Amino acid sequence: MPSGAYFHIAFRTSDVDAAVAAAVKAGAVLTDGPRDVVLGNQPSTPARIAFVKGLNGKTIEFFQSTGDNQL
Repeated sequence: MPSGAYFHIAFRTSDVDAAVAAAVKAGAVLTDGPRDVVLGNQPSTPARIAFVKGLNGKTIEFFQSTGDNQL
C-alpha cells in the first residue's frame, strides 16, 4: 500500500450483528465474523468484531466492547 494509505476503518457499535446485517443488506460482503475476541492484555478487553468489504472495496470493521473495559 502507498504511504499514508490505511488497511481498514473501524466503527464502534452497540450491536455488531445488527450493523453487519444492515451493511450486507446495503450490498457489503461479509468477510469475517461476527466473532468474539479478547483485545490486548493490560487490561484485556473482550469485544465482538466483524469485517465487511464495502461497496468501494474497502474493508470496514465493526466492533462492540462486551466487557467492563470499554473501548
